[in-house]
Amino acid sequence: MDGQFVSSVHRVRDLLDLVDAKWLSDRLSDDDIDIPAGVDVSSTGTDGTYEIPEPDANADKRWADLGLHEFAESSGISPAK
Repeated sequence: MDGQFVSSVHRVRDLLDLVDAKWLSDRLSDDDIDIPAGVDVSSTGTDGTYEIPEPDANADKRWADLGLHEFAESSGISPAK
């Protein structure tokens, strides 16, 4: 059992009281989402269509190095090759 997660030993027992049969059987309708009155839902289109933004032209020029090799070296972890 050492080094393995065993749910009967490690689970958080307080969370089990939050789920009851009524909550478990509750479902949203397939077509509608209930939005409380007074909530402003803004959209770009009035006919239900939405504009998809263009991809960023500079996306390929972004800095993508996270410096994980430095983290691995300082932690004593051998980086994957």
